[in-house]
Formats: sequence, C-alpha cells, structure tokens
Amino acid sequence: MKIFSVQEMIDAERAADAAGHSYATMMEMAGEGLANTILAETDALSWPIIILVGSGNNGGDGLIAARYMHQAGAKVSVFCNRSRDPNTDSNFKQLIDLGIETHSFEEFGTVELFDEQLVKCGVFVDALFGTGLNKPVKELYTTLLELVDSANSRDKKFIVAVDCPSGMNCDTGEIDEATLTADLTVTFGGAKHGHFLYPAAGKVGRLIAVDIGLDPLITEKIKTELATADVMRQLLPQRPANGHKGTFGKVLIAAGSNQYRGAGILSAKGAFRTGSGLVALMTPVLARQSAVGLLPEATFPPISDESKLDTASAKWLEVYIREYNAILIGPGVDRVDHFIQTTLRHMKKYATPGEGLVLDADGLNALARIADFHTHLPSDTILTPHPAEMARLLTEYQSVVTNAERIRLTKEKATEWGCIILLKGANTVVAAPDGRVVILPFANPLLAVAGSGDVLSGVIVSLLGQGLDPFDAAVLGGWLHGSAGELARHKFGDRGMLASELADLIPLAIQQLQAGDGS
Repeated sequence: MKIFSVQEMIDAERAADAAGHSYATMMEMAGEGLANTILAETDALSWPIIILVGSGNNGGDGLIAARYMHQAGAKVSVFCNRSRDPNTDSNFKQLIDLGIETHSFEEFGTVELFDEQLVKCGVFVDALFGTGLNKPVKELYTTLLELVDSANSRDKKFIVAVDCPSGMNCDTGEIDEATLTADLTVTFGGAKHGHFLYPAAGKVGRLIAVDIGLDPLITEKIKTELATADVMRQLLPQRPANGHKGTFGKVLIAAGSNQYRGAGILSAKGAFRTGSGLVALMTPVLARQSAVGLLPEATFPPISDESKLDTASAKWLEVYIREYNAILIGPGVDRVDHFIQTTLRHMKKYATPGEGLVLDADGLNALARIADFHTHLPSDTILTPHPAEMARLLTEYQSVVTNAERIRLTKEKATEWGCIILLKGANTVVAAPDGRVVILPFANPLLAVAGSGDVLSGVIVSLLGQGLDPFDAAVLGGWLHGSAGELARHKFGDRGMLASELADLIPLAIQQLQAGDGS
C-alpha cells in the first residue's frame, strides 16, 4: 500500500484530473467504494445509518455513499454541517430525488434530532472533515462529535471514518480532543502518513484503501509504502539443502560491558534464531563468562579488558574483519568511543563489497559525539535508533524526536547521511538514502522491554550476513521482530515477556511468514 503525504495526494489527484480522469469521477469512485466497504464490513442493512457530512470533498464522498447504500436497501439519514443547494450540488439533489432523509445544522432543533437518532443507529459515518484539516475543530462540531462518542459509550455503534477520523492531521498524526475512535477508516487512493503516526494511529481502527483510479505511473513515484507479508515473504533468504554454516553467513557482534552483560547474548541469540551459520560475540571477559554457558554455540574473539571493549580488540578486528559478512556494534557497550571510531576506520578501509555494518544503542551514542559522523560511515550502514537516540544524532540537538516528525525526519536524514535508518517505535519507520521509506504495521506494548532492541539488531545483522541488501535486511528484520512480538502477545498478553523469549519466537515468525500466515 502506498502512503501519501497530504500534498502528494493533492498532486496525484491534480495530475489525474489533468490527464482526463476528472475530480468528479474520482469522487464518484470514492463514494461508491466507501458504500461498498461499509456494506461488506458491517451489518448496515439491519440498522439505521447516520452520515455526518461536511462541506468539503470529504462530505461529497459521504453524500455519494449515502446514495449507493440507500439503493442497496439501507436506511440512511444524512446530517449536513451547513445548508446545501440542490440546484448547485448535484450529489445532494440526487439524495432529495431519492427521498433520502437530510438535515442541516443551520436548521432549528437539528442538534437535538441528531442526538435522538444516534440512539437508534447502528452505523455512524464520520464524513465531516478530511485530509485538509490542520486546525482545531470548531465548537459546534466538537459538540456533535461528543454526542456521537457519548452515544457510542452507552450503546456500541460501528464508527466509520471517511479518509480519516475528523480532527486528525493526516501529515503529523496530531488529533483534536474531539476526534472519534473509528472501528474502520476508509481512505482513498492510498493511506496517509498520519494513519501510522500516534496519537492518530490509535484512532484509525482497521484501515482499508479504496481505488479511485489514479494512474499507476503517478502513484509509483510515491516512495513511502506499508510493509506487507507478501512482499516480506519474497525477501526471506533461501536455505539450500546442501548449505553449510558459511553459506548462511558469519557475523560478528561487538556488544556488552560490565553494566550490560546480557546485551550481546540477546543480539547473538537473535542472529542465531534468524538463521546465521556462525556468530562471533566480541564481549568483555565478565560478560563472556556467562555468555559461554548461555550461548555455547557462539565463538568468542579475544578481549583483554574485563569490563569493556578495548584498543586491543579494535586491533584484532582490523586483522580479522574480512572473515565476517556483517558486523553489529553497540548493544550495551557503554562508552567505548575509541573502539568504535577505530572500527569505523577499519570498516571503511578494509571492508569488502557486500560486507555490512549495523550500529545500535551505545554505538549510536558514540556516533553522536563525532563531528560530521556520517562522513565516517561505510556506505549503506544501518542505524537502528529509538527516538531519543535519533535526537542525539541530529546536529540541531533536541531531547526527543516527536511522533509527528518520525516519517519526515527518518527520510530526510537517511538521504543526508547516506545510510539506512530504522527508527524504532510503534509503526517502525525504515528509510534508505534514495528516498524509499517503508512503515512496519506493528504497535505492541509487549515489545517495550529491556533487550528488545538488542534482539532486533541481532536479527538485522543476521539477514545482512545472509546476503540481503541492507535496506531489505532492515525492513525484513523489523518485520520479523514485530511479527514475533505479535506471536508473543497471543501467549503473554500485553506485558511480561522477556527479550530472550522474543528471540526464541523469531523462527516461528519466519515459519508463519513462509506459510503465508503473516499479517
């Protein structure tokens, strides 16, 4: 599914209209698609339907949908935010001619009538404001939406949002206090950025995109997409029956310190569970003592310092760097800036084509302390920050990257820094230097646990070591991590999972994806 900014959708519709696919035709397709979706997804023929119609294109979609649902046998009432003239509004005139009940809030007593009919209705369609809204909802409309919310609290209604829940900013995901929580949002032409940005993402419900006839030559220029199971399945590395551990990638993970002794173990476990043939865990002596018992499958490059990665480790890496297909640096390493800076120099100098680098956690914090850090990165390095780590990487330092900035900033900085960025969080965003952006459809509080990110970086470096393109490795790694989280949710609910348990579910997530059961 393509994901548009508001301006991108405006431009796409303008281009379609200029090419002969008129705005009127697009609106007709939108309204018919909206009606068909409501009829398919709800018991609309058994209950009265109320459509709250605004004065813009969103309202026009609602008027057309009312006509199609009436013709299908549904009982529909339309409440318009202001009076409409049937002599100049053909969509409204068709409702009058069909005898569909219509009201305007400019008429005395309509608010009370609206509230009375809400009690009886089973489906409420919010066609008040669409993608163009970027200011607070006016008092009258706040009152109307509050009446719907109150009726829904008393007696559950099925709420359908047209393009987006009214009061939502479709670029930033910001919402008005009056914004309703939809059960279903029917959007047109493609999803919008705000559908995947919180808090708005929590108001959208199930999202369905309706075709309005946009030319594929227009939409293919949109580089932001939603990850789907079908596409992710095609990215899974092949597993030839005659493969050996070298076939499936040798990865090196430099992680852990005295304070964070388990970080490397979690990353290495994530890599093994994703299918790596060999995982070398470069971790300090104190962490290695427990790692050997917990993960005897790993190898352990020499480190002389008991508590942290040291200069001798960096020199060892310079000699043996070519033996590994991919390298992960950073989970739990604490402040070892010299080791990281030295390793970056080695990677730029000695890394062979196709050898990849992932930087996570304290590796990112070390980057933030290097002036013009992006000039020191090997090409196609993968950075996996959470919002606070991303903020530290910005030249214009800020305390945290807000939800409203997630898509824009990730795309912008991936291009500026020449690297892959996976910005963690609900609906993770992955961006490439060439402008491609993929959003992963997972928002799961169960993943908010220490060590979850270490497992993710281990999954990604494993896929990188198995030969995936860096961008594909980041996207598929994020998908498998999110999918494993969904499997864990079925087992644990929304809390109580350990990161090590998440790693153990990665093979099941892969199996599910291979079987075609991925969401």
